Amino acid sequence: MLRVDLQLPETPGGLLVLQQYLDQPLEEGKANVILDLDHHLVIPESASQNDIRMMIDSLREVKNKPSLVVCHLKRRR
Repeated sequence: MLRVDLQLPETPGGLLVLQQYLDQPLEEGKANVILDLDHHLVIPESASQNDIRMMIDSLREVKNKPSLVVCHLKRRR
């Protein structure tokens, strides 16, 4: 298991937690990787509905940034 906690500079008090787990391979020579992304926000009591909506939208932008994870396992001979 791998866990990384990242502060989100675009969102004050925002935190992105990335967790990676290795599961049983579905095919020989390949890895089955589970990625879990969790977002945490601090929402002030004085926040309006519009403020909360904007905070959630900013998290969506971070979540939807393109990224590529490629895993290759070499076969042992």
